[in-house]
Amino acid sequence: MKTKSTSSTLLFLLLVIASAFLLSDCVFKKKNTNKQSSFVEKQQIEVNKQDAKLLVEITKVNLNLIELCENIEKSKLNDKIKEVSKKVQSNQLSINESLNQLATQKLISLPDVLFNPFHSNSTNVLSILNEENFIATAVQEIKEEMKLLDDLEINTTDIDIKVLAIQSKTKLNLSLIQLEYAVTNTNI
Repeated sequence: MKTKSTSSTLLFLLLVIASAFLLSDCVFKKKNTNKQSSFVEKQQIEVNKQDAKLLVEITKVNLNLIELCENIEKSKLNDKIKEVSKKVQSNQLSINESLNQLATQKLISLPDVLFNPFHSNSTNVLSILNEENFIATAVQEIKEEMKLLDDLEINTTDIDIKVLAIQSKTKLNLSLIQLEYAVTNTNI
């Protein structure tokens, strides 16, 4: 009888030890999984911060161009330049709307007003604007916006942001073509 009792006790102890070992192994694996997922989450947060930062920079350039185009409409420049300015502004407003929709969806805060050298309340702006300055400045701003969109497209893992970048660059290319056409047709 003692042998049966001893062997039952021994078997019970082996089962308890095996259970404890298995449970400790599961807890250890769970801790490692938490560490790995925490690392992945931290990496994703960094990517999201970079995306947000680039979206803010893109919005700033976008708003600068919108403001520049608004000033062109108020200026005494020729009608062809004003017409091109309206087309560029229309493209920029479309990009701005897309940026704002995406930012709302992704819970990113974007600027909506900037103080820039082309601000309508600036007294000297209208007096220094001419066709050459407008074209040169618009092209420079568009190229800056495209560079930022390229960076965003390359570095993001978010498909919605990639789509926005591609669509926006298409609109910017159209604006560059329109500006180039204005240069060749107005003898600037």
